[in-house]
Amino acid sequence: MAYSGVKFLFFFLPLTLLAYQVTPQGKRRYVLLAASLIYFYLLSNWLIIYLLGTIAVVYTAGISMESYASKKKILTAAAAVLVIGALAVLKYADFMIGNLNLLANQKIPLLSLAAPIGISYYTLEAVGYLLEVYWGRIKAERNVCNLALFLAFFPQTMEGPIARYQDTAQQLLEGRPITQESLFEGSLLILWGLFKKIVIADRLAVMVNSLYGQWDTIAGASVLLAGTAFVIQLYMDFSGVIDIVRGSARIFQIELPVNFRQPFFAETASDFWRRWHISLGVWLKTYVSIR
Repeated sequence: MAYSGVKFLFFFLPLTLLAYQVTPQGKRRYVLLAASLIYFYLLSNWLIIYLLGTIAVVYTAGISMESYASKKKILTAAAAVLVIGALAVLKYADFMIGNLNLLANQKIPLLSLAAPIGISYYTLEAVGYLLEVYWGRIKAERNVCNLALFLAFFPQTMEGPIARYQDTAQQLLEGRPITQESLFEGSLLILWGLFKKIVIADRLAVMVNSLYGQWDTIAGASVLLAGTAFVIQLYMDFSGVIDIVRGSARIFQIELPVNFRQPFFAETASDFWRRWHISLGVWLKTYVSIR
């Protein structure tokens, strides 16, 4: 159920909005949580067990860190290893085994494990939450449903952006009503994202696939055209979907982090990367670079 598809935009999202709006404000978080778990299940079926396992590990580790302060370092490390280990095994084990087989001329069987949609995004958010609790920047969440909503919020499931706990958790819990303004702003952002994704990216994909399908016969100018078109297609596809994601959240009066800021207007390579996939850069700077 793609964010740019009919099922999401004309059935799932409107039904969620309706259920959210008619529910008392104090209970709206549970509507969002139920919708998020349903959405994840529709995408990944039984693989939702990995998401639920991550929630259980992170919730338990957070509470334990505050209960056993002298052991918080080992608790943080153990929880991080578990959630990152699941990501590494599910997404990258076969890649590593395949390369090992090629390099060492071995025939180690592949694991052929299925990875749930969005595992990279919720894993990074989970690790960020653990570190925030470890550093004492936030208190461990005592309500498992609140933490589950932060990790599973359905507009972020497939494409991000990656949020810090203090960026979105409180917004998710407030249950602010949908207003004319939030509906208009969110819908406008969704329409802009659809234009970028469907009108530009999907049309460019036809040309790019055609050119790359005959890479051994096309001339130099066509190679340059294919490369340029591919970069534009990639940007319009990713940023378009992110606009749909942020627009969907904005309707609920939830502001997700900006993920792109006109990267092709950057003056230097480093400036380009600061404007591209911003939430990942912020995550790396916050949880990797400064410590």
